[in-house]
Amino acid sequence: MLEALLTRLQGKERLLVVRGSLGRDVLDKELRRRGFAVDVLVAYENVPDEAGIERLSRLIEQNALDVITLTSPSTAEGFHRARLIARDRMNKDLPPLPAVTIGPITTERAKALGLWVMKEAEPYTEEGLISALEEIYPELIKR
Repeated sequence: MLEALLTRLQGKERLLVVRGSLGRDVLDKELRRRGFAVDVLVAYENVPDEAGIERLSRLIEQNALDVITLTSPSTAEGFHRARLIARDRMNKDLPPLPAVTIGPITTERAKALGLWVMKEAEPYTEEGLISALEEIYPELIKR
């Protein structure tokens, strides 16, 4: 993204980077390093959806999932939390559930949480995520 942006800039622009509360600062740091005036605006707060985590924990308890897709470090954390809730309610260890991640940052966080990352999307897009699922579980993908 940075390289594409740099081809369109002259070096005197003032830039605004808009992101969520958990967004990384890689882009604005690099732009500043290259001499640009950069402001950052946090446009939304990343907050766990407690009801969603509860629903997910119930699905885990029911063994209703074949694979999980993780699209951000936050989704990995939410899934991990749901697994812990299910494990505690069931009072037993749970078998690992394979995960497909959207990219290396999500993969790194998922692995740090002890999740089983079966595959990482390539390219790091939703389309790449779907392709990874098709590769691993062709029988699960309906055409």
